[in-house]
Amino acid sequence: NAYSGNFEHTLHDAIYIIVLVKAYKILLAYIQHHHIHIRYVLEVAIIAPIIEIVFVADAMSWYSMAVFGIFSLSALVIYFIFYDKVRQI
Repeated sequence: NAYSGNFEHTLHDAIYIIVLVKAYKILLAYIQHHHIHIRYVLEVAIIAPIIEIVFVADAMSWYSMAVFGIFSLSALVIYFIFYDKVRQI
């Protein structure tokens, strides 16, 4: 078994699949309606960099982690500032 005894790797793969499913939903919505829901894009923009920082931190430089962190925090701030508008979209 490829995942025996490596819970962190299994958890990373599971969360990565969740992000891919969200991205797939965005793609399907665009194909069907020619419209992208900014809410889902912001959710992916918040979650994906954090996943990389948490699970792949030992393979990343401090500069990369800082860029990912700033990007994720910026997306989170934008999400909270425009939460009412984003929720209605």
